[in-house]
Amino acid sequence: MARIIIRLIGHPSAPELLARGLAAGQWMAAELAAAQLNSPLPERFEPSLSRLAPTNRWAAMTLVELGLDATAAIPLARQEVEQLLADRARTPGVMIRYSDDPKTAILASILDEPDREHFAHTMLNRALDQNDLNGNRFNSLAALHNIASHLEQPTKRILLPEVMALARGQYADSASFELGAQQRLSSLALRCVIQLDPPDDLWPEIELLGMTELIAASDSGQWHAAAALRAVPVNHSSVDLRLCAAHREPALRALAGRRWLQTGEHTLPTYIEALAHDPDHRVRRYLAYQIASADQQDQASIALLADVLRNDVRRSIRSIMIRRAAQSLRREER
Repeated sequence: MARIIIRLIGHPSAPELLARGLAAGQWMAAELAAAQLNSPLPERFEPSLSRLAPTNRWAAMTLVELGLDATAAIPLARQEVEQLLADRARTPGVMIRYSDDPKTAILASILDEPDREHFAHTMLNRALDQNDLNGNRFNSLAALHNIASHLEQPTKRILLPEVMALARGQYADSASFELGAQQRLSSLALRCVIQLDPPDDLWPEIELLGMTELIAASDSGQWHAAAALRAVPVNHSSVDLRLCAAHREPALRALAGRRWLQTGEHTLPTYIEALAHDPDHRVRRYLAYQIASADQQDQASIALLADVLRNDVRRSIRSIMIRRAAQSLRREER
């Protein structure tokens, strides 16, 4: 249904279709947000979303994620945040797995700064609790990650040391029956550190931790670690692009393409050109996304990579490059 709404974006019934879809469940809100419905006339959808927001959390979250006026969602946001922050009773010898939803942080982001700060501190304290299950700790840390960018700088500075300690693998003596749980916690903590605007002197350690996580992680975990690595500023990075581009792990090869684009170099090394022919489609897709969002669209080296990817065997990659070409054409027409 989300795809139908997107195709009918200009149709008068699109807002009502959106409302029906959101009332149907969570997946609709997630898919619509991923489709970036905020690009074309988001205000057309605001009345339908605002009507549902007081009682429908997915409509409320979509209002927030699309950058619309989320005033109608504040009562529901306050209610859900209060439920999440409620004190938890402890019974000796009993471990309880809570069904916390980290997405509640999206709703918490529209509350006042004192409420956001209290939410963040509570989530961090729960994530640091070594006597809790790692699943509970992970959800709390994920909630902190989701709200971190909405915090004021003084709050970020207070939270950063403990989150960095989690990223280093401290507070690891948690009762858990889940294989790899501590590694997932450290990896998420590292991504959370990025959201807390770390000082320049921490970037070398962040990069080292990210590389360690990436090499030791599972296949899916490698891409999460790469997400943290690509946030490291170029002038604070010591990663060798040649080694990354030739590495056996696809996430590292994808990182090499991202890093090269960040440098703004005009020369196209052969090891970067080879990424456009990489046997792993995720590397090629990642490179296509980076090229599509690059500032130097007229650069010859980028154009060469774009030509290769435009003829990729995968339709999803070709589609990315087609959209890029269409956007470039619209810019030229202006």
